[in-house]
Amino acid sequence: MGRSFPSSGRGRRRWWRSPAAVVAALVLAGYWAIAALVIGSDVRDIYPWGVEPRLASRHPLNASIDLFSVAAKDRASNFILVGGSTTMRYTPEQLERSFPGAHNAWNLSYSGSRPVDRDTLLRLLAESGTPRRILVSLDWSYALDPDEMRAGFSAYLYDRSALNDLKMINRDTLGAIRTLARTGRLGIAAKQPQAGRGSRWQLWHSPARLTAMRRSIALHNSKLATAGRPGCDALAPLADQLVPMLKKLAARGNRIDLLVPPYSPLIYYPVAGSRDRSQETGDGFFADQLLLRRCAVTMTADIPGVAVWAPDRDLSLIADFDGFDDPGHLGDAALLTKTLQAVGDERYRLTVANVGAYIDALRAFTMTYRLPPPAQQPNDRVAFADPRLSIGRHPETRPRFAGQGNDIR
Repeated sequence: MGRSFPSSGRGRRRWWRSPAAVVAALVLAGYWAIAALVIGSDVRDIYPWGVEPRLASRHPLNASIDLFSVAAKDRASNFILVGGSTTMRYTPEQLERSFPGAHNAWNLSYSGSRPVDRDTLLRLLAESGTPRRILVSLDWSYALDPDEMRAGFSAYLYDRSALNDLKMINRDTLGAIRTLARTGRLGIAAKQPQAGRGSRWQLWHSPARLTAMRRSIALHNSKLATAGRPGCDALAPLADQLVPMLKKLAARGNRIDLLVPPYSPLIYYPVAGSRDRSQETGDGFFADQLLLRRCAVTMTADIPGVAVWAPDRDLSLIADFDGFDDPGHLGDAALLTKTLQAVGDERYRLTVANVGAYIDALRAFTMTYRLPPPAQQPNDRVAFADPRLSIGRHPETRPRFAGQGNDIR
């Protein structure tokens, strides 16, 4: 039988004598030190602690998705615009001029907004405890799947998982901490004034593009008669997300305006170089958008403090493509201002009594739309194109919108 000998221990090495283990331990320690810095400083304002960030701007553009909690907890602000690409250009100063009484206004509009991220923001506003005037863009994406989320949305910032908060350890957050330490302000890219519509306008108003759009109208006009969703309940982002959230917001003292963005009739056609939205929502895209507007009115009619506004009740606003940079985005600065100032002007309010006539007029206008001759330069035509289409008086003789019904109280 063999003999056993006690081990001398010479073959074993202490872990701290292993270079790989030491490096791993240092990396781990560094990671947790950075995690402590990120969570302790809380520049995204998602915890009860941390420094209250002094804001360089309340117009953060696509950085909006990381600042929902910051905006919701901003007690100095009593006005927030929740929107997508159609409302990104409005500066806080423009909002405050159009809505007397608004101060420290936020524009939380960003490109590609989707049902999940928008619902997250409205939930945070409802939970904030600070009553505000909230302007929500009722854009086409309310006909998407309710579970659709914007690519790159920082959902981990707003869920209930503490472990997910570690995802904040990224370049953007560390950059914000560095800027905060150096300047005392949270670094947000301020919106720069647009130098001009030039290149994009020229692209969409080139002879080749105009010819393609006229061809698309001729080929696809009949598709605008395609039936859409069967009823309001089939618009889940509206019925299951927005309307219940509006009830919560209204119950907590918020005043909410829903703004229908003006679209060129060309948005309902497949045009080369532009997103074919029917591929995302179905062939009944046009019918669904009309249904969305009708349902938004009927489903919010009994919610106190909620109103729906449609600047395109004046059809001349959308009649002339020269006012647009592309089918989905109004680009003319004067018309963008009039669009914003239509909120609060009773001529542009949709109600249960007038929404049917509005839908009928918009349907008939869109299905008989013909692309007019182009202007030679952007901004050649800044007034509404055809006063006969207007619900009011001639554009030059109409009273100005500013301040009508927009006081913040």
